[in-house]
Amino acid sequence: MLSGTPGVGEIPVCYRKILYGDEYRSFSSTTYGKCARRLDNAYTLASENIFAEIHREIKNVYENGAEITDLSVSFDGTWLTRGHTSLIGVGCVIDMLTGYVVDFEVMSKVCRHCSVAKNKLGQSSAEFSIWYEGHKSECDINHLGSSTSMEMEAALTLWKRSTSLGFRYITVLSDGDCKTFNYLCEKKVYGPDIVIKRKNVLIMLVSG
Repeated sequence: MLSGTPGVGEIPVCYRKILYGDEYRSFSSTTYGKCARRLDNAYTLASENIFAEIHREIKNVYENGAEITDLSVSFDGTWLTRGHTSLIGVGCVIDMLTGYVVDFEVMSKVCRHCSVAKNKLGQSSAEFSIWYEGHKSECDINHLGSSTSMEMEAALTLWKRSTSLGFRYITVLSDGDCKTFNYLCEKKVYGPDIVIKRKNVLIMLVSG
């Protein structure tokens, strides 16, 4: 039940009544936070194990024995809400040959823990500053720019991280919007000698 409500910050009233009836006693925010962190740690560990297996499978399919395997991938981003004001977005890289998701990155302009602490302690208080020093390494906020730039920044993070996974995303399949591709080329993620190529999915569909 708790795992189904990780972003809420407390157990919804309907669930409380199931547990306790009309005379319910809810979890404290501290207890909920501890449970949520344990679940998050468990999910993270499971995700790491799954992706490690996926990366081994991809390496086996390419069978080149190289320490760094060059991949052709598709990349796209999406947002939690429509419009250009979403507080959360995600970018995803998919290997073209196997169809496996190689990696993903969540971009967030909001942190529930920060919001709760600001309301409880006061954003300008010394107590909040002390609390934030201990929290900032695990703060969910990792994007301070516009919502529309989340896709580009997610791509940059994923491309930079690719070599630590044993891959380089040398060719990217994308739609007609080339802002993200141009951004990656501008950043020269793999150095000046390795050029990232782009395949336009619309042209492939028309010609194919």
